[in-house]
Amino acid sequence: MSYIPVPGTYSVGGLPYGTEIWVYADWPWPPLFGTPEYSGSFEGNPLIITRGGPNLTDINILMQRMCIADRDCDGICNPGESAPNCSGSDVCPNDPENDSDGDSLCGDIDNCPHHYNPLQEDIFPPQGNGIGDACECEGDFACDGDVDGSDASVFKFHFGRSLSHYQCTAFDPCRGDFTCDGDVDGTDATLFKSDFGRNAFNSPCPACVMGGWCAYP
Repeated sequence: MSYIPVPGTYSVGGLPYGTEIWVYADWPWPPLFGTPEYSGSFEGNPLIITRGGPNLTDINILMQRMCIADRDCDGICNPGESAPNCSGSDVCPNDPENDSDGDSLCGDIDNCPHHYNPLQEDIFPPQGNGIGDACECEGDFACDGDVDGSDASVFKFHFGRSLSHYQCTAFDPCRGDFTCDGDVDGTDATLFKSDFGRNAFNSPCPACVMGGWCAYP
């Protein structure tokens, strides 16, 4: 137990990481707002205590892990470093999920961090867009994070466009020409159907890249 008699800077240390600490602070009487805050640290991480309300028992405690020796704050130390709040050596020091899809690529450099894609294929659109094909939501026309009925309506409207019928142009591009071959056909429909139904709870779509999908004349 630590007793803090007056505002100031205090430190506690030498405790195993994850230790529960009870802090009691004496606030000046009468209990007015604007009371100076207490500041300190636990295992090198900032600890700030401020008044949270008009009562003596209203206390806010803010603790922020700086994770200096553990950049991604996952409890595994950066390679070649050590600290009380981490152990081991992190093969993915910038990825707190530590290659969650198991494709031997850390999430911070993986173009589909939650989908197994060791080859990092990115041919949709043909010029690539930094999002791997394994997790690309080609049919998220609204860029709202899902492929739903509104996207299906857009695809249906453009389905059947080709070089000889309602041609795709730079001024009126085709929505759904995923392979950028100048039409919206069965191949594109297969890709759209494979993504239909994706949402925040079902195979979430990655951040949508705004802008033209294909370069038309």
